Amino acid sequence: MKRHAETSIPNCPDTPNAPNTPDAPKPPRRSWLGRLPVGGLFWKIMAGFCLTVTAVSIGIWLWFTVLRNDAPHVQLIHEIQQASARNTLAAARTLMETGGQPALERFQSELVGQGTLTWSRVSTTSDPLAEDLVWSPDGQPWQIHYVPPDVLSRVPPDTGPPAPIIVLYVLCGLLYSIALAWYLTAPLQRLQRAFDRFGAGDLAVRTAAGVQGRHDEIAELSRDFDAMAARISRLVEGRERLLHDVSHELRSPLARLHVAAALARQEPARIGQSLNRIEREAARLNELVAGLLTLSRIESGTQPVVDHFDLRELCEAVAADADFEGSHRGVRIRFEAASPAEAPMRGNLELIRRAVENVMRNALHVSASGQTVTVSFVHDTDRRLYRIHVSDEGPGVPPRLLETMFEPFVQAQSNQGGFGLGLSIAQRSIAAHGGTATAANRVQGGLEVSIVLPAGTSCAFSATAPRPA
Repeated sequence: MKRHAETSIPNCPDTPNAPNTPDAPKPPRRSWLGRLPVGGLFWKIMAGFCLTVTAVSIGIWLWFTVLRNDAPHVQLIHEIQQASARNTLAAARTLMETGGQPALERFQSELVGQGTLTWSRVSTTSDPLAEDLVWSPDGQPWQIHYVPPDVLSRVPPDTGPPAPIIVLYVLCGLLYSIALAWYLTAPLQRLQRAFDRFGAGDLAVRTAAGVQGRHDEIAELSRDFDAMAARISRLVEGRERLLHDVSHELRSPLARLHVAAALARQEPARIGQSLNRIEREAARLNELVAGLLTLSRIESGTQPVVDHFDLRELCEAVAADADFEGSHRGVRIRFEAASPAEAPMRGNLELIRRAVENVMRNALHVSASGQTVTVSFVHDTDRRLYRIHVSDEGPGVPPRLLETMFEPFVQAQSNQGGFGLGLSIAQRSIAAHGGTATAANRVQGGLEVSIVLPAGTSCAFSATAPRPA
């Protein structure tokens, strides 16, 4: 079987454990406004709104008070006002020339509210300009002045924005900005408090309840936090359970070692049997430690090399070795391949070999004499997957153990032997290559373990590789 080492795999950080932080005294509860940071999103939204409203208000004021004087209709009003003033002044001069001062006084009474008309008699010694003088019928020179009314000062108030509407506009915008700021900052504050609690060791904290009905980015962030928290919680619980199981598994062989050593001291004649017992127990401890180290390396991603190899050829070779091992017990291994074509694979050869071997050896241990274990290899070209099915004719597994049989130290049969690490190592080795390992009871009896791996040479060893569907 060809094997080509390619490159080293970078180390991946270990999964963090839950911090063991003592309970600290809780600070006094503040109002929601007091909990808002000074440079937070809430105040930024409020400041942006206030600046926008101020700029818009100044612009509206400039438009209706300064810029409107240059409008075309204002110029037209000025021209009409000047023409009316010229006509009024011409009529006043005519009345002074024909009717004198009494006629001009009557005309002035008719102009109430339409401007100011004044006249004064001019001394002949002052020699005013001839065109500025008007001569009354009695031969007296007069000078007439007319000031037109201020039409622009009497523009109706509805030509500008009414003050109540501006105030209502500002209030509505302010309320909207407060609601928007609270809508955005409230879930972020809950998420921040959840992070603080999670960092303090509360692995059960979740935030999805606070964003029900929302479908925005903040809701997605909360759901991602819950998924992360659930994943870390499971990892921490698994690590604690693993430590408990390891301590339990170590207790029995250590106790037997202690008994064997005591017997060797008490009965020198049986020292040979005691040493044999000590050797067996030491071998079991070595097997346990080796399995745990392998499990730890897989979970941390610290595998040294990536190889190129033929997966179908590997499975066939492992099946041949397992068939030789089971032949003395009358158990046979039958290998079936749907296609004789090569199945190129890129990954850690030793991990894949150990995973397939552990599954086959598990099938051998539960099979009785005269039974057959069938290993089928299928290349799913449509979905670019390799499928390996290992089926035995043994008693099967209780349904309640189907989901947990790949966990460390879980054994379906109490008399199976070993430590229950083989299937766990197999499942994690396959998962490290982006694959899956599942188990199901067969209808005709027995257990079938299915391994699915990505086909081709594009999948390398990774501690966080995606799993195919």
